[in-house]
Amino acid sequence: MPLIDRFPIICYNANNGSQEFYPSFILELPVKTDDYQARILQKRFEAARQIYNTYLGESMRSLNLIRQSKTHQKARKMLKDKERSQLFRDLNLRFDFSEYSLWAYSTKLRTSRSVIIIDSEYKL
Repeated sequence: MPLIDRFPIICYNANNGSQEFYPSFILELPVKTDDYQARILQKRFEAARQIYNTYLGESMRSLNLIRQSKTHQKARKMLKDKERSQLFRDLNLRFDFSEYSLWAYSTKLRTSRSVIIIDSEYKL
């Protein structure tokens, strides 16, 4: 099977809700670096991985708290309607589970001293 058929991109049409599939492919090229550059890249990738995992852990923590709540269990059993949607929105607010709360968490994380700056202007 050709590589292009194994990794389709799924796009949702907002107008009618249909799915459209577009073929895609992945191209990996080796980067030629010396030892010094390779060490810098490795440190930056590791720092980025740790930051990503921190954000993921924080969001999973909030999601688990939501799922353990009795309100969430009650809302899951309800039929899909406005009241159920409102219960889920209230839970997201109560447990601080939103994109904006993650941005606030990232600001707090960036200002702490334990984070390595991974911008290309700074040395690690």
